[in-house]
Amino acid sequence: MRDDSISAPKVSVLVLTYNASQFIRESLDSVLAQDSEDLQIVVSDDASRDGTQDILKAYAEAYPGKFTVNLNEKNVGITRNANIALSLCVGEYIAFHAGDDVMLPGKISAQLDYFRRHPDCVLCYHNLEIFDSATGKVLGYYNGRKNPAREGTVRELIVHGCFAGGNAVMVRRASLPPGGYNEALPVASDWALWIATTVNGGTIGYVDKVLAKYRRHELNTTSTSSSLNRQAILDALNTTNWVAVHHPEYVFDALRSYAIHLRLLRRLDGRKHYLRALFASLKVWPTVAACGAIAISVVTLGRVKP
Repeated sequence: MRDDSISAPKVSVLVLTYNASQFIRESLDSVLAQDSEDLQIVVSDDASRDGTQDILKAYAEAYPGKFTVNLNEKNVGITRNANIALSLCVGEYIAFHAGDDVMLPGKISAQLDYFRRHPDCVLCYHNLEIFDSATGKVLGYYNGRKNPAREGTVRELIVHGCFAGGNAVMVRRASLPPGGYNEALPVASDWALWIATTVNGGTIGYVDKVLAKYRRHELNTTSTSSSLNRQAILDALNTTNWVAVHHPEYVFDALRSYAIHLRLLRRLDGRKHYLRALFASLKVWPTVAACGAIAISVVTLGRVKP
């Protein structure tokens, strides 16, 4: 259901849900608590069966004019559901969120301020706190030593991958590709969207603050199954192929990224194809990391496979 009384809000907050009844209230309340009132909250639920849709209906009724809610009758998958939500966003900016995550106070206003001060920026993001849902314990931060925050142009995204957390990103809606998410990528389509948003110009900016929380819980940790990991790697490899074909000016960056993602194959199937994946990566683009991993495995007679 869409409230057509909503007219050109500054920011559309895109929220995807699926069986999120345990967390959706806290998630939506954190959006409603933002100090930026000019918000459209777009929620698309992918056929939840745990009462999530009833909760969403209640919020839409309690806050008339604030919510645009889509309730899928049948499960359509992550990427298709994201495109449905994206098509309902009418704001100048779009902030991406999830039904089990939490915005911290001042998130929206901090990112809007960044955009105002950097008119060439088309995508900005911030750091995330990663916490355990059961205990509340802070497990770490999305951007840090292992995944440093980066700024610049689309080349940074192509070479270094999806270094921005999904619920940390805000974009200028006018810079999004006409087709939205690439539905040929059923699991890991965020990275491709960020590339398509920045590939025709504009910069990527970073707000050096923790402005949202990413929740670790049983449902999203078990979802990192072997089959989903395999599909995520396939989606990433297909993304680099898309870059090479449609933007050959970045073909060398795409090859480098392809090699990096080939290395990830070593972790599948109990590391059964460990050396094969590393040698394939080296053939595409030689790296110190791949050489080092091979050397360690050989020296330890396969006992250590980093």
